[in-house]
Amino acid sequence: HEIFVLGNPPYYGARKQTADQKADVVSVAGGLNGHKNLDYIACFFLKAAAYVRQTNAAVAFVSTNSVCQGEQVALLWPPVLTDLEFHFAYQAFKWANSAKANAGVTCVIIGLRQPRNQRKLLFGDSVVRSVENINPYLVAGRNVFVHKRRSSLSNLPQCDFGSMPNDGG
Repeated sequence: HEIFVLGNPPYYGARKQTADQKADVVSVAGGLNGHKNLDYIACFFLKAAAYVRQTNAAVAFVSTNSVCQGEQVALLWPPVLTDLEFHFAYQAFKWANSAKANAGVTCVIIGLRQPRNQRKLLFGDSVVRSVENINPYLVAGRNVFVHKRRSSLSNLPQCDFGSMPNDGG
């Protein structure tokens, strides 16, 4: 039998969450190092991963592409991908629909399941590729996690927020 759970989780980064959303993150991900920096959508992936482990179901989410970029990758995916895999993924695309005011957000689609000895489908740039593994950056290859560091690997100046607009303008 099939179970469909539909929803539209709010896509709030760690710095734009309400007090209730922050409490949800603590409830779902409080045991993870750096959980206070997780996007809210991470809760949905973590809860779905627990469901997949218990039921052998497969799940998929349309999500903002932030879960496949920056520190989100090293915070969210290691505990999920220790015993699960992406079985398909759509690389980043601009969300568009027939609404008067489109969301103007870049999305990904990620399918998650228990590991199987099958190739995975990676969709991007109007091409579908059959690959051995899809990593958390949604490219073909082994799982790699780039973790936040306190010390530089080189003598370059420190970069705290990347290209995040942080001047209120």
